[in-house]
Amino acid sequence: MIYTNKSEIINTIENFGYSLVDDNLNNLKASHDLIDAYDKDGYYYQIYWYNIRKGYMPLKFHKRNLYTIRNINRFLENMNMSDYICISESYENNHTPLMFLHKKCGKTFEASLVQISGKWMRGGYKYYKRCPHCECHLKESLHASILKQVFLHTFPDTITEEKSCINPKTNRILPTDIVNHRMKIAIEVQSHFHDNICRKEIDKYKKSFWENKGYKFYNPDIRDYTILGMIQIFFKEISEIPSYVDYSFSKHINYVKVQPMLDIGYSIKEIEKELNYNNHYVHTLLQAKKVSLPNNYKEKILNIRPIVQVSKKDELIERFESKCEADRMGFAYGTISRVLAKKQKFAYNTCWFYEDEYLIGNYEIPSDDFDHFTLAVSKFDMNDNFIKSYESIYAAEKDSKSNRHEIFRVANGIHKSSRKEKWKFISN
Repeated sequence: MIYTNKSEIINTIENFGYSLVDDNLNNLKASHDLIDAYDKDGYYYQIYWYNIRKGYMPLKFHKRNLYTIRNINRFLENMNMSDYICISESYENNHTPLMFLHKKCGKTFEASLVQISGKWMRGGYKYYKRCPHCECHLKESLHASILKQVFLHTFPDTITEEKSCINPKTNRILPTDIVNHRMKIAIEVQSHFHDNICRKEIDKYKKSFWENKGYKFYNPDIRDYTILGMIQIFFKEISEIPSYVDYSFSKHINYVKVQPMLDIGYSIKEIEKELNYNNHYVHTLLQAKKVSLPNNYKEKILNIRPIVQVSKKDELIERFESKCEADRMGFAYGTISRVLAKKQKFAYNTCWFYEDEYLIGNYEIPSDDFDHFTLAVSKFDMNDNFIKSYESIYAAEKDSKSNRHEIFRVANGIHKSSRKEKWKFISN
């Protein structure tokens, strides 16, 4: 059957709340052709208009809906999640993983539509999957830190991270994000971090604690509000984020800044100093795979390069992954470093080279000057009582408070003693 009554089709579609994308409906066959339409919320569909006439509503997300991926991104916008975009080319069902791009950090990750939109879990909490490369508390920190600044600016007697609430089981402080005792309000900003069962118990106790004191307790969730929207819960007169807000107010680490600094050659210590982070914050990000070290980080930034020990006759003796490994094997780090830096010729009566230079022949065995640290010495106390003999000054150094240079100067008669120790060369 061929339908050519254009007005009938349009009226049928519009009666069910849809609008046509294209009104070119000549020679439409209800059993073969699809109509492109969209609803008032901006979702698009491919519709058999005759099915709608019979009461069959189209699905936003369906593998036969050409617009499903577009609808998912529209859904993300409507859910206040415009930081995310679905970049998959096709959709199978609600539980099949899709590829999402987190525009803020530029990283991609997999999540099903159920996971990204929120899935009810055992225990009565809803799990929302978000970018695994980002700190779970980073967005909460941004919402909370800006809200804290607005409160502190408007009501200077506000206390942030207020410590009155104590966990009765552990006797530990349970800080509350924002508290104003004069106004009798307490605020604990929520995020998916608080969906954990243990965190829900803690938040439940906080709520009970403040309400029993006669305070109004608020627990707005960042997934329900933009930053401005959360501010307007308490300050309806504010129409935009105030200019006095400092976006670096939060102490939480921002990995988006960290990765580029790693890429251009900053060391971890330099990053923590530059961004004013505590020790181990960057290591935490590395362990969580939020950031990654460049391929040449160890060699060029930490100077961790394999080294080789070579005899004076140019014979390979040993290979070490690094100077640290050689140090653990009994060869002092500083001594080897001086040889590698060509500040001295030998260490432990052998040569030391970086492995990559050794393999391509970019090295030279130094002329064999006498190494006086190989001389045997004996140690005495300050009363000239014999203590012990050593086959070399190197060996003596390991069992002494004095370093090799001090030992040599005392044994050579330059100094009388060093660190309450006396030394003499063994004649042979």
